Amino acid sequence: ADAESALVAAYYNACRALCAPNNGGLYAPYLCCFSIPSDEFWGGGANFGDTDYLSKPNEWRADSANGVYNKMYKSAYQGIYYANLVISKFNPTDSPVKAQCIDEARFLRAYFHLILAVGWGNPPLVTEILGAEALPGNSEPGEVLAFVESEFKDILPRLVKRNGKTDKEGIYRANQGICQALLAKTQMWMGKYAEAQANLKAIINSGDYDLVPGEQWHDLFHEGGDGAAEKMMEFNIIEYAHGGRWNAGAYKLTTQQFRRMYNW
Repeated sequence: ADAESALVAAYYNACRALCAPNNGGLYAPYLCCFSIPSDEFWGGGANFGDTDYLSKPNEWRADSANGVYNKMYKSAYQGIYYANLVISKFNPTDSPVKAQCIDEARFLRAYFHLILAVGWGNPPLVTEILGAEALPGNSEPGEVLAFVESEFKDILPRLVKRNGKTDKEGIYRANQGICQALLAKTQMWMGKYAEAQANLKAIINSGDYDLVPGEQWHDLFHEGGDGAAEKMMEFNIIEYAHGGRWNAGAYKLTTQQFRRMYNW
């Protein structure tokens, strides 16, 4: 029970880091770092300068002082910290449940390291709980990606498998499909294109995922698209209605400003 509770805490923190304001504010650092700089968004507002911390990365005029990058970096290492707690505090030989919790925590840890490697190049590799005085240095070139690839490869066969395109429960936690997809992404960044292609082809051939018909595309971003055939992993967020608009769980986990920029 303790292992499962600790893993839930790690998933919740990952959800906040990837999908919601993790350290205050009204935006998701991950989406702002890696999506808002694209042509899919327009950093508009009531006037020029409105929500400028988001408009700047959208218009490629942000610098290192921009809080978006700072919060993403901190959020990633917070995610790694929560995952390392699960990995370090439990013994996988005690029970199958503990072993599964540790493998899923290793997935989260590897994913956050992948985000850091893509965004920052040679970030510190953190595989243990660090004390307050720790000052980890940058990793060697390629070290983090090699670690991520090794982790994904090792845990892949032991993660749960989605059982067909309609299986919703199979994507509410780390599973073989998302692990293999991120393994392929890692290999793309490493220049291992043939291996990445083989992993992506295996996902297509698994029969567990598919592109939805055009008339269902709109539903992908609404409740009607929960667990759709295109989804590979999806945080299971339940509405918390108490406390008013700002404290409602699902509201705070659905990226207010990001949603606005996506729909101008």
